[in-house]
Amino acid sequence: MARREGARRPPPAPDEIRRQLGWRLVPSDSERLLIEFYLIPTNYSRLATQIALDWLFAPVRRAGRRSQSHQILP
Repeated sequence: MARREGARRPPPAPDEIRRQLGWRLVPSDSERLLIEFYLIPTNYSRLATQIALDWLFAPVRRAGRRSQSHQILP
């Protein structure tokens, strides 16, 4: 009987669902700060990897440009 009565009730409002699940639309300042500090090392590692790859492949790019500039056109 309780199940039938529960089936007739409308679903809770979105705010009530968010409250029950602990969801928030905007993270608090402390959470935002933690996320930013967490992402700093990933940004630095991505930058360091890009610099290393550019440095390692620079001679190959220079050689490719040199060979293209010395081509004899028909």
